[in-house]
Amino acid sequence: QNIAVSFGYSDILFAPDDAFVQLVNKRNETKADVVLGIFPIKQEQRWTDFLGFDRNGKIETIAVADPSKIKQRLGWAIALWTPTFSSLMHEFLLSAVKNNRLTALDGKEYTLSHVFQAAIDSGMLVDHVIFESGFVQDVGTPDDLFSALVEESDAAKSMMDKRKKGQK
Repeated sequence: QNIAVSFGYSDILFAPDDAFVQLVNKRNETKADVVLGIFPIKQEQRWTDFLGFDRNGKIETIAVADPSKIKQRLGWAIALWTPTFSSLMHEFLLSAVKNNRLTALDGKEYTLSHVFQAAIDSGMLVDHVIFESGFVQDVGTPDDLFSALVEESDAAKSMMDKRKKGQK
């Protein structure tokens, strides 16, 4: 209850390897209640929680209703939060159950994005680290896993080709 939480989905691959270290560093620097790890999302990737930013670069909206209106395809995939956010999440979900609101206003089941949005709306400090040169890949379906394996195989072949050329 009085401990920070590092969160990542078990079916999402991401890089860089030190991404969580960077979230911890950002948290120590800014004292944010939540720090989101944000990644560029390719056009062909299935992703629902695109982020909208204000003119100062602060996260304004999570799960933008119309992704065609965003400037960059950026989405969160990992997070670090404090007990303050854990308390907000507990109250948010408890209130939803007590009031028999078992789906969000958008008609979907509640996700962490809904709770992060509630934190932003309440004025809680939600910061972020953008991993511009990082990658994120959802492998939660057989098709997604296959795509990731093919991509990894292609990257490995390319690396081996470069290595062979360097040895000649």
